[in-house]
Amino acid sequence: MDHHDQPMATDAPPAPDADANAPSSAAPLTSDLAALRKKIDSVDAQLVHLLNQRATISVQVGKVKQLASESSGSTPAPSGSSSDVYVPRREREVFEKVVRLNHGPLAHEAVVAIYREIMSASISLQQQVAVAFLGPAGTHTHQAALDRFGDSVLFVPISTIAEVFTAVEQGRATYGLVPLENSTFGSVAQSLDRFMTTTLQIRAESYLPIHHHLMSNSTLHTIRRVYSHPEAFGQCQKFLDTHLSVSCF
Repeated sequence: MDHHDQPMATDAPPAPDADANAPSSAAPLTSDLAALRKKIDSVDAQLVHLLNQRATISVQVGKVKQLASESSGSTPAPSGSSSDVYVPRREREVFEKVVRLNHGPLAHEAVVAIYREIMSASISLQQQVAVAFLGPAGTHTHQAALDRFGDSVLFVPISTIAEVFTAVEQGRATYGLVPLENSTFGSVAQSLDRFMTTTLQIRAESYLPIHHHLMSNSTLHTIRRVYSHPEAFGQCQKFLDTHLSVSCF
């Protein structure tokens, strides 16, 4: 093609103004967004009112429990150790009920998570609940405690399983959460042994998927030593045997 066949800029029709014929939708969209946010604000106000109404009833429930305990002549429990404030059966009933009532768009798991925190806050209003767990913070036991009790209770990290039992026995914690068994490495002997010498009873159980991660600045084939907890070694033994030839510490 020679230069005579090339379209010239001066011959091209002027580009249409992109905004000239476009419908003016910005204003209606802004108006719609403002109206929707106003609806959300209204719903939020109702939710806060209803949540506090529920919390007030929950406090009344706690008082009725306390009066019932006193009228029955039960021996008062040590400070912080009353087990009546958390009732797993009732919690399960509430979760099952809200799932039945839920027709979306929220997923059932989301509704249960919301109610987990609502009930956690209600428990903390009835009584200051302290949950001892095998620490430090960030352990699998800590995660299981959060999943079970929510964020509104006090979590107390304890360095050994035996001391978790002792903290509850002495009333320094309302509940204790310890590992009992896992699907790949069997039972946790320290927990089972301590149950043989305590008057404490299992009130509920939690299941937690466990995921381990191997951290290193080296490539996989150059790793010669791995440092970890014995439980993690047991749970990851198949991977270690398959992919690494290492010393475990």
